[in-house]
Amino acid sequence: MAYNNDYEIEISDDSEATTATTTDVESSSFRDKPAILISKKKNQLIQVKKMLECRANKYFAHCSICKSNFSISNGGVYLINRHIEFANHKRFAEIQAKKNSRSICDFIPPSSALTKLTAAELSLVYHGVRHGYSYISQSCTVDLLKKIFNESEIGQNISCGKTKARELSVNVLAPFFTSKIIQQIAQSSFYSLSFDGSNKGTIKMFPL
Repeated sequence: MAYNNDYEIEISDDSEATTATTTDVESSSFRDKPAILISKKKNQLIQVKKMLECRANKYFAHCSICKSNFSISNGGVYLINRHIEFANHKRFAEIQAKKNSRSICDFIPPSSALTKLTAAELSLVYHGVRHGYSYISQSCTVDLLKKIFNESEIGQNISCGKTKARELSVNVLAPFFTSKIIQQIAQSSFYSLSFDGSNKGTIKMFPL
């Protein structure tokens, strides 16, 4: 068996001479075709590459799309092109194309239950810090949420008492927002800083 340079399909050395003759004629006509027909030929060559030698019979070709064998002893490439136009082959080609095409969502791993729970706890702490709630009130809010959302998996597993709320605020949220502010300042030529205070009883509190 040998590879034909024009169509990249295996041709038996002892197959009928008409096959090689047909290939030579079509190769010559392929070079003489206008550009639009050459483009069509290239598309056909892509389909021809999907045809493999049938191990059971050297005069047959095996289609990797529809998993069938068909004779190419008297027609060569013509019979391959005719097979490509069959309705059954087109149907299997469409099915394979749908399997090969994947949505961008398939490449994004789904959020695990732990990730969702972590996001809920961080959101709760961020909300409390932004509005000046104490860490003690944060613990009370969590107990209330467990009762309100008793059928929710996140509502039942959320745990964010005063100690954990402080750790998330100081060691997670604060470094994150600090780095964001530094990046924005580095990109600006001029800037000004302002901050607001909050009341805690009779004491006025300012961030440092």
